[in-house]
Amino acid sequence: MSLERSTEMFSLLVEFGADAWTKDPERGSTLYQDALVYMPKTFDMLEAALETVRIDENFGENLHGLLNAVFALQPEHRLDIIDTFRYILCKPGTIKYLDTLDKNGLTMVQKAAYMLHLESLKLLLDAGVDANVPYVCATDNVNLLPLQIVCAWGRLLWWGYKENVESQAGPRQRLNRERAFKVAAELLEWHRVRPDNPFKGITRLHLAHCIGDDAEVGRLIAAGFGEDQNVKGCWPGIEREVLPADLIEESFENEIVALGCLRVLDIGSTAETTRLWG
Repeated sequence: MSLERSTEMFSLLVEFGADAWTKDPERGSTLYQDALVYMPKTFDMLEAALETVRIDENFGENLHGLLNAVFALQPEHRLDIIDTFRYILCKPGTIKYLDTLDKNGLTMVQKAAYMLHLESLKLLLDAGVDANVPYVCATDNVNLLPLQIVCAWGRLLWWGYKENVESQAGPRQRLNRERAFKVAAELLEWHRVRPDNPFKGITRLHLAHCIGDDAEVGRLIAAGFGEDQNVKGCWPGIEREVLPADLIEESFENEIVALGCLRVLDIGSTAETTRLWG
């Protein structure tokens, strides 16, 4: 069926009362989620469905479905769905569903952190998610906060980059490591203004050392943050306070193990996940 015919059919279904927000038991998705994935350039045609969104017991699941669609779409098609996601997050009553767990026991901010997806992470933080909710890796009894997920990612990418610096994978891993730092910095700013901050004293220089981003370390020092080299901070799982350079020597074994648990889950599209791990 052509995109034009598909769009027309979707509009007619909504116009005549079809529930675009009820999950089809066979497909495991809603009509609206399918429209976003398969008709990504038809945002104007989806406004009717947006107006009928219900804040009910299924709303948290629908939010997760929309976030998964954000991950699944190619970058050139993401603008419309990001706008949709922003619109829905701003609706009254949404905040009570922001930390809903999906079928894998993950919150949306944990998933955005795992996917190193800065746009959706910013939207979620602005909407009021709790980034202090840990992911619990039941098989290894490890609790991991979103910021730890991102930094574990960065550490793996650092190791991969050192091994593949001369190969085609090297530049991609370097870019993903830069993404990891940006996402980590956003989460750190969220923690800093909260009284229950488990990363008290941690600076961006700590993050850059943790991720192994030598270029970012150099930029921060050149920008006048050199004094942060002598600042000690708290890192969950490390009993003593640490200097930025101390994090280079940490193995982060528990974090890496928990990240492996996340890797086997169905988070995001296969192509997007492969691009990150590649």
